[in-house]
Amino acid sequence: MLSFLKIIAKIAFFILILLNVIFFTLLYSPVALLVQLKHNDPDLIQTEVIPETFYAFVLKEGIELKTTMDIQNNRLELVNNKFLVIRRRLFMDSQEQLALDLSLLQFSSEMIGLEAGAEYYYQKPLNELSDEEWQMLLHFYLMFES
Repeated sequence: MLSFLKIIAKIAFFILILLNVIFFTLLYSPVALLVQLKHNDPDLIQTEVIPETFYAFVLKEGIELKTTMDIQNNRLELVNNKFLVIRRRLFMDSQEQLALDLSLLQFSSEMIGLEAGAEYYYQKPLNELSDEEWQMLLHFYLMFES
């Protein structure tokens, strides 16, 4: 009986160590990696690319963005989403949060992220868009989302 309890204790200890490693790996891995785990192609938008006028517009209008973090198809996505939400709330400032949200906007099932929207609607990358085009992309998303 005592050897059985030792085996159970060793298995429980091993499981706790394994969960601890998984937790810290996901919590401290780069956000871009978590985004790519969620979707195969969207890149994480860098905060330097977002114009200050666009950032001010989103804050002033109080626009709530529903991202693909709200959608999960299996348990792995659920875990990944939870870690993204934790990372977003605890470790990101408001500009980084906006960049993550813009990276995960879902225009359609095939088009995820503002970068994909820019390529589709304007045939150019985000860093070449004018302030008005940034705002129009957001309006396109809001129009199709509702």
